[in-house]
Amino acid sequence: MQKTDRKIELLGKLQEELDRRTQVEEEAVRLISNGECEKACELLSTLDDSIVKSIRQELDQLDADAAKGNKEKYKKGFWDRVEYLAKLFWEGKWSERIDNLCLAIFWPVLILWCIAALVRIILCFL
Repeated sequence: MQKTDRKIELLGKLQEELDRRTQVEEEAVRLISNGECEKACELLSTLDDSIVKSIRQELDQLDADAAKGNKEKYKKGFWDRVEYLAKLFWEGKWSERIDNLCLAIFWPVLILWCIAALVRIILCFL
């Protein structure tokens, strides 16, 4: 079963349990308002927090696994880009290397220059 299917299933179970708990709590409030506090206490004692806790822990674990997978995927993608740029730079003639280096440096420098310009504009208005 895929992680997303498992997460959907767990969210459905969590919602069912929370709905059931809400009904029990509303029934307990009704019993208390009728003066039947002992029955309300017995009814409230049937609520089990471990069910909700275990579902939430499993959901957190699925989220943590997904975040870990995304982080590893990003790291791999980063090094693939570094290798690609190194390959562009070191392969070919010297003039091609310079052109490739200029291409590799142009966009990051342009982005940083734009950010610096925006910061200066914002600081002028403060």
